[in-house]
Amino acid sequence: KGSTEGGRLTVAAAVFLADYDNLQVQANRSDPTTGVAAFQATNAGSARTQGVELEAMFRPMTHLSVTAGVTYLDPSLDANGLNCPLQNQTAAQLLAPGAAAPVNTCYRIPTNPANPTGPTTALQNVRDGETPATPHWRANLNPRFEYPLFTTLNGFFQVDASYQSEQNFAIEQDPNQLQEAYTIVDASIGLSEINSRYSVTFFVKNLLDKNYYVTSQGSNLLASQLNLVDKYAIRPKNADR
Repeated sequence: KGSTEGGRLTVAAAVFLADYDNLQVQANRSDPTTGVAAFQATNAGSARTQGVELEAMFRPMTHLSVTAGVTYLDPSLDANGLNCPLQNQTAAQLLAPGAAAPVNTCYRIPTNPANPTGPTTALQNVRDGETPATPHWRANLNPRFEYPLFTTLNGFFQVDASYQSEQNFAIEQDPNQLQEAYTIVDASIGLSEINSRYSVTFFVKNLLDKNYYVTSQGSNLLASQLNLVDKYAIRPKNADR
């Protein structure tokens, strides 16, 4: 952390690294006796999150202040026995008995080892995958202008902009579950008492009326056509102006 003389510029930086072992994921744990395929919460992987975070406040003039921040994340994920994205299941290769499973590609194993030509389950072992709902970049910019209008009142205007890069919602690394990058802009204007004991503010949230989602999933339209996948997502109320 540091600041210039007089406090016109203040800066803070952080570097972080976090490693996780025995990461709990929904992994396939089929019952070889009954032949029932089931995905259960299992200690099946590891993950790493590392990155840099910067924050700053700048006062270029008496009545104007600007705060800003940026975070870069470099997450990675290793996990075995994950489900295969629906649209890739048809092309998944069938493993021979005793064959080693590939990584970062879909494969099939017999649901019941006693019947290797019977029903199969499409799986994948992910290496250096993307952690779900973890954008690589986040940034915010918040300029505020405040000026005395009367003896006891200040007028102010503020804009709050926040950006995040694209992210994938699926631990299965499904490209259909990708959320594109977006920016949300809020704005406010108002009056405040000179000692900040009270204020009145008029504001607008999501000024640009930007649509975004907080999660998404896929499902088969037809059980016989696995490449036909319907995507549905949860859209929060904040995705409206």
